[in-house]
Amino acid sequence: VDVVVKIHPNESPAFYQEIIAAQSYPVRVAEDGLHEYLAGANLAVTINSNVGLEAMVLGTPVACVTKWSPLIRARPYATAGPVPVLRSTDDIRAFFANIDDGMIAELTAAEQAFVEEYYLHETAVADIVRSIGDEHKLPENRS
Repeated sequence: VDVVVKIHPNESPAFYQEIIAAQSYPVRVAEDGLHEYLAGANLAVTINSNVGLEAMVLGTPVACVTKWSPLIRARPYATAGPVPVLRSTDDIRAFFANIDDGMIAELTAAEQAFVEEYYLHETAVADIVRSIGDEHKLPENRS
């Protein structure tokens, strides 16, 4: 297992050194190359972040780790969405104990279908703008 922690641009790699030192497997901290890592990964694990959506667009399945409450309502991270939401240490352990090539293939297929339905079609941009406008009651013309 190769584990790469791609840090947020506002984070310092030093934050992760003590955590990494305690692991029994190799972990590398990366500051650059997000999309290259996502495209080459078997699985991306994130919080409810655009990074997860970017991974799905690149064809890499995603799992979401969050302990935030209330539950996330926005797809793809909603509990009814295609991304597994892991809310506890037990959830995380169970997910990784059961992961195999078949599970990765199922996640990839479900998440790709989601991305194609909601983000990669000819009216996607207009649909997203309309959705944001409806949710935040934005005026039609903000110029």
